[in-house]
Amino acid sequence: MSIDNCIAASHTGLKPLYREGSGRIVQFTDVHLALKYKGTPENNYLDKVEPDVKYGLDPGVELLEAALECAKKVIPEPNFFLYNGDSVIHEGKHENEKKEKLHFPRTYKYHNKVIGAVMSRLRRTYPNLDKSRFFALAVGNMETIPDYAMDVTDGQEINPTLSEIKQGFENVLLEGEEQDFVRRGYSRRQIEDGLWMITLNTAVYHPRRSGDSKNGNLEDPLGQFAWLRKTLRSIEQERENSLICGHVPPVLALADGVQQWEKEYIETYKKIITDFAGTIKAQLFGHTHDHEIRDYKVPLYISGPISPLHKVNPSFTVWEYDKKTFEILDSHVYGTLDLKNWGYRFSAVKSYGLTDLRKGSLVKLRNYFVDEGNFNQEQFNHFHLQRYVYRGYNLDNKDNLVAPANVKKCDHVACLAAIRCAFKKWYSDIVELQECHIKERAHFASMGFRIEEDMRIFKETAKEVARREKKLTRKYTSTARILNPSNETGLKEEPTYNPLSTCATVFMMVIVLAVIVLVLDKVFGIKSRWTRLVKGMQTENRRQ
Repeated sequence: MSIDNCIAASHTGLKPLYREGSGRIVQFTDVHLALKYKGTPENNYLDKVEPDVKYGLDPGVELLEAALECAKKVIPEPNFFLYNGDSVIHEGKHENEKKEKLHFPRTYKYHNKVIGAVMSRLRRTYPNLDKSRFFALAVGNMETIPDYAMDVTDGQEINPTLSEIKQGFENVLLEGEEQDFVRRGYSRRQIEDGLWMITLNTAVYHPRRSGDSKNGNLEDPLGQFAWLRKTLRSIEQERENSLICGHVPPVLALADGVQQWEKEYIETYKKIITDFAGTIKAQLFGHTHDHEIRDYKVPLYISGPISPLHKVNPSFTVWEYDKKTFEILDSHVYGTLDLKNWGYRFSAVKSYGLTDLRKGSLVKLRNYFVDEGNFNQEQFNHFHLQRYVYRGYNLDNKDNLVAPANVKKCDHVACLAAIRCAFKKWYSDIVELQECHIKERAHFASMGFRIEEDMRIFKETAKEVARREKKLTRKYTSTARILNPSNETGLKEEPTYNPLSTCATVFMMVIVLAVIVLVLDKVFGIKSRWTRLVKGMQTENRRQ
């Protein structure tokens, strides 16, 4: 790796220009470390790492360590370090260049070792940074088995899912935080005077979440929304400020509209954010493997991944913030265009011609994409290309990495509509977002932009509508099956027939009915029809 490129100017001719006296946040996310081994799990696979840096695969430790070395070079003393989770490799089988099978066991023993390996390397990069300024408690969806698993509990009892991965996070937990972690997976910690970091457990909100929910409230999983509102009210009353971070952002994916959170959860969260917008300075997330700025009531920022699995150029972000107001001033992105040489790639402020990234300045950015009078295709190109650090738009491009001069521009209706809709509104429902895409695609087509066949938003909308209908059907089916008890499994709500439980229920109902009849007869002297009928039949028999 050429470490000098971490300071040298990028191909754009830009150099990182940091404001004097500003704060610096180094953010990493979505490492998806492939700790590789051959053979059986009994092998000491952590000592047999085979770093295989390749687009379309999750990385070995070599790529992570190169990125951390670069970060240390450019920001030797950050104000704090933020890691947004997803340490574990994606599911699926991999091969190395020799076509040897590489196995990645789905066991919590392995997951904890991988998470621990990532955490130890992050901590080692900044050994002098106080542990309280090292934020790495965001639980990614790949940390659990299966991915997106998270039991829904009441936030007070031990959560089975969180207790399974606790060991991997021990290196970054402060004294006294362990119980909070295993009970709920969300927390708050003071960064400096007047500023708090709130870490959310976002796994409970994803549509693909699986796990038990018998002891939890699905309207407010883990009691997190109630806790968040209470926490923000306390911070507001003290006239202090906060940043919110987590793994999965409360948005719909930009290009295809996939629900990252369930619709109802996004709506609840938006209400809380709106009520406390004055005390929340920014929302910082990962997960989607791209760089995004969303101009919402409180600015929402998404940082790109270390993993090149989705053919994205690996990168990390340095956030610059005002140490008096705690507002975000700029994002400086460092990345590699060839998986070898790391360098400074772009500044959001310089790219869009802004003064900073404060809420007021983001109005100007929003107008670039929404206001027809300010339409500038070049701004769409900047946003599009910087999402993936200059990766081409075509996901099937086998070159994966394309020279910046040859990257496809955002010059067709699907790309233009996706970006415009992302800035028009904080959507919570893919059906509504699809309507925006249809309208804006027609508009850009009327302006003469080419029509490229991109049906992802429509396919994902159809899938989501079908999922909701299936969920609703299961809910009604479960409610109606009085004599067929079911065990509900989280948001999936899948009724499971249990013969033993059904027989027990029928038997208990017969007993209860008999007791009721007995009470009516003995206490109140009320004879049931069937009792009189039986006695009448007995009298008739005696006469015969």
